[in-house]
Amino acid sequence: MTRQRTPSQLLYWLWHHARRFRLQMLLNIFIGLLTVAIALGFVAITKQTIDAATHKETSITLSQGLAVMVGLLILQILIRLAERWVKALLGV
Repeated sequence: MTRQRTPSQLLYWLWHHARRFRLQMLLNIFIGLLTVAIALGFVAITKQTIDAATHKETSITLSQGLAVMVGLLILQILIRLAERWVKALLGV
C-alpha cells in the first residue's frame, strides 16, 4: 500500500532528485512566465490600440499603442532567442 505524501514532501523530493537540472528548470520556468506575461500584455495593448483607433478609448494615442506593440514584438523575439540560447547552453 502506498502512503499519501503532502505537496511539500513531493516538492522536496523533486528538488532533491533534480539536482543536475535545477538551473535548466528554473530558467525554463522564468522564460515561460515571461513569455506568457508579454503575450497577455500584447493582447491588452492591441485592444487599447484598436479602441484608440476607433475613438472608443482615449487613454493612449494610436502612435503610443503601436510603439508599445512593436516593443512587445521585439521582446518576444528576444525571449525566443534567449530560450534557444538556454537550450543550446544546457544541452536540451
